[in-house]
Amino acid sequence: MDEAVGRVLDAVAQPGLEERALVIFTTDHGSPFPRAKSTFYDPGIRIPFAAHWKGVVEGGRECGQLLSNLDFTPTILDLCGCPIPDGLEGESFRPMLEGEVFEGRDAVFGALYYDAFYDPIHSVRTKTHKYIRSFGVTPEDAAGADPEVLARHETGTWIRADDSDVQRSLAWQSMLGDHAKPLPEELYDLEKDPLEQHNLAEDPAHREVLADMRRRMQEMMERTGSPLLTGHVSPDLSKTRNQR
Repeated sequence: MDEAVGRVLDAVAQPGLEERALVIFTTDHGSPFPRAKSTFYDPGIRIPFAAHWKGVVEGGRECGQLLSNLDFTPTILDLCGCPIPDGLEGESFRPMLEGEVFEGRDAVFGALYYDAFYDPIHSVRTKTHKYIRSFGVTPEDAAGADPEVLARHETGTWIRADDSDVQRSLAWQSMLGDHAKPLPEELYDLEKDPLEQHNLAEDPAHREVLADMRRRMQEMMERTGSPLLTGHVSPDLSKTRNQR
């Protein structure tokens, strides 16, 4: 990675380019391990982000705001002086890059429908809590979905990865066995339980937090037109055949 990033930085250090080039390094998901890739636990959604912009962002500064990859488009448009279209879910974090006061998001959201299997999930993460709602765990939720493509839960109540690279790992193989399906709702206190080991969704002491996270998720689903509002998401088989 160091060598590849160095080659990119060398390429932009050409006359007239280095002074106006913002270089961003990031990824599309977390590590390909159990409880990471294809899940909404932090190892799956926390991704690297590093930026270099000569005279503005030159290293040594850390920011603790919540960001989403959805924020890249409005940020780049903002930096280029282009209008930001109405309806974009993302927010520009240009002030953060320029070292100005930036409050940022109070929550980030996730949506998963199909990966290697069908595992419909939405998630909400604030700075203090994580809420995950699975729409394919209970018989009621799974009613009408194709059972051949429903995600399998072979390695415990907290594993939802079905990617072949994850399943080839020794960690995955060591976890195989008979396990109950995960609960449809998961709630974690990220300050007291950063490894997300203790599901608080059924804890009476956290009813108010659970209600707030449910509200946030419902508002997100309505705002973005989540297809899960009206039922299951069916694969477009014609497109799948064409791709193959």
